[in-house]
Amino acid sequence: PDFNMCDRWLFAYKKSELKNIRFNSPEEVKLTAMEVFRSIPNERFIREIEKLKQHLNDVILNGGDYVVSP
Repeated sequence: PDFNMCDRWLFAYKKSELKNIRFNSPEEVKLTAMEVFRSIPNERFIREIEKLKQHLNDVILNGGDYVVSP
C-alpha cells in the first residue's frame, strides 16, 4: 500500500468527498464518484507523485526496509 497511489491518498480523499451524500442507485454512486475523481486538479496528482518519488527514494536509502512517511 505504501507504493499504491489509491491507498496512499486517493481512496481517503474520495471517501471524504462522498461522505454524507445519499444515493438513489448504484449508478448514481458510480457517476458521482467519477465526478469527484475528475474534479481533482492535475496539480494534486503531480504533488502526490512527487511525494511518492521521495518515499521510494527513502525506502531505497533505507535498504528496502519500511519507512514511516511524515
